[in-house]
Amino acid sequence: MTKRVKCPKCGTIVEVEEGAKPVCHSCGFGGQAKSKTPDKNTMKYVKSEAGGKMEKPMHPPIGRRTGKVRKPGIVLLLMIITFGIYGIIWYYCTFEELKNWRGQGWGGVLYLVFQFLFPIPLVAIPWLIPAYIGRMYEEDGREKPITGLSGFWIFVPLAGMIIWLVKVQKRLNEFWTAKDGGY
Repeated sequence: MTKRVKCPKCGTIVEVEEGAKPVCHSCGFGGQAKSKTPDKNTMKYVKSEAGGKMEKPMHPPIGRRTGKVRKPGIVLLLMIITFGIYGIIWYYCTFEELKNWRGQGWGGVLYLVFQFLFPIPLVAIPWLIPAYIGRMYEEDGREKPITGLSGFWIFVPLAGMIIWLVKVQKRLNEFWTAKDGGY
């Protein structure tokens, strides 16, 4: 029999087997230091499409906001129509959502500071955003569907940036939808 308890440190709802020691999969409270793979006592098993068991964390921690689900085609269209201004907004929102969820990394404000005051380091963004998304999946106990290596798509003329944007936005949409449906 399982019961649900709330982590006193971060507020995450944790499902625990009867007699087992509750360990929070978000902050590691109640057990050893936070590991890359969440403790089995903090996991709920769901059936995968292949018919086998697949591990999935219970709930997003209380207080964490999921990001917005955006259609990649609309994002691309808005970037073109606004001559790139929507691109700045999209980067700001993406960095802010990733920072809000992960609690680390660049936020939207830091991105804007670099965008307008120190633009040269921004050449790293095509590698940085996919790396953050991959780490977000990994911290959630899932396999990375995207890594910083996706940034090399920008070297393919014209189509590369489109492919990069679609890959990044699809992975974000999948994560937000799995967590809370996004907003």
